[in-house]
Amino acid sequence: MANDDDGSPNDRDDRTGGDNGLPPGIAKKDWIPPGIAKQIHENERHVTAPSHTTVNLGNSNATVTLQGNNITVLGQDGDVTVTGGHTSFDHINLGNGTDIVTFGPQSSHNVVSVGSGHDTISTVAGDNNNTFRLNGSTASLVLHGTSNTVFINGGTDSITDSPFVSDALRLRVGTSGGTINISNFAASSGVVDLASNLGFSSGAAAAAAVTTDNHGGSLLTFAGGLGSIDFYAVPVGLLHASNFEIT
Repeated sequence: MANDDDGSPNDRDDRTGGDNGLPPGIAKKDWIPPGIAKQIHENERHVTAPSHTTVNLGNSNATVTLQGNNITVLGQDGDVTVTGGHTSFDHINLGNGTDIVTFGPQSSHNVVSVGSGHDTISTVAGDNNNTFRLNGSTASLVLHGTSNTVFINGGTDSITDSPFVSDALRLRVGTSGGTINISNFAASSGVVDLASNLGFSSGAAAAAAVTTDNHGGSLLTFAGGLGSIDFYAVPVGLLHASNFEIT
């Protein structure tokens, strides 16, 4: 009986595909039928998205490179990485996987929405007027630029705001609250919009409820065990009624 490539006579690896799990007769060959290749790689996609396109990932794990404006990326429970620079009016709607979204320079008017997974989102200088819907995620968000908006509703999220006093961040906290840590919050221009069930009847009432976080910052605790906002390194007394709105 003739020996095969590994020196053994037609061993079981050749008949079954060994660890690759391939059908008999195609193991240890350089060519794999297209249908098999698709099956192996169906959960690992690499997509380049030009302007005015929609990318529907389903539950696939994927890497998407944005190259333009008015792009829509739709994902469900796969782990997705999205990158792009000089993008505008793109919509990134992802699900409950572990997602990474990174915007390059001059990215504006984009909307990023994530589910209940563990997510990392970052921008760079010049990225303005973007919207981030963190919802119930466990997320790390790093912001640069001005006039960005963040929505949180039940998540456990860490936000590093732009290091500018005029960045005008708007943070909206929904009825499920959230455990929120925020660095570089600008008391002179930032606004926190709180759902009415979180325990405050007015902006003045929210400001009056701020206490120390015992680490040099300020802490606002929501009613009913719905979480809190820790304003890192913002001393008690620096936040005022103008920093809070009740909706």
